[in-house]
Amino acid sequence: MNWQHHVILSKLSEGQTVREASLAVGVHRQTFWRWLKASPDFAQAVVAARETGKAERTFRLWLRLTLSGASARLVAKGMGEASIQLRAEVRTLISFRPALGLYFPARFQQPLS
Repeated sequence: MNWQHHVILSKLSEGQTVREASLAVGVHRQTFWRWLKASPDFAQAVVAARETGKAERTFRLWLRLTLSGASARLVAKGMGEASIQLRAEVRTLISFRPALGLYFPARFQQPLS
C-alpha cells in the first residue's frame, strides 16, 4: 500500500465518506474503487476502516438530514438568512464537538444531554 492508501484508510476510520477520503489525497472516487478491486489487502483494510468510522458517518448523515429539514422549513417561512446562519453554526459545532466533549452514542438517534 502507498501513502495515498494509508491516508484514505485514516480518513475512512474518522468517519469520512469514500468521496471525501479520495479528495483528501487528490484522486477521483473511481480511482479508489479501482484500487479496491486491484488489491485484496487494501480492500480488507477499507472494510475495517469503514467499520471503525461507521458511528461518526451515521451521526453526520443524521445531522445533515435533520439540518436540511430545519433549513427547508426556515426557507419556506421566508427566513433564508436564518437558514444560512443555522448551517454555519452547526458546522462550527461539528468541528468543535470532540474538544467540547460532546460525544454521541453509536446508535446516534438521541445526542447525550
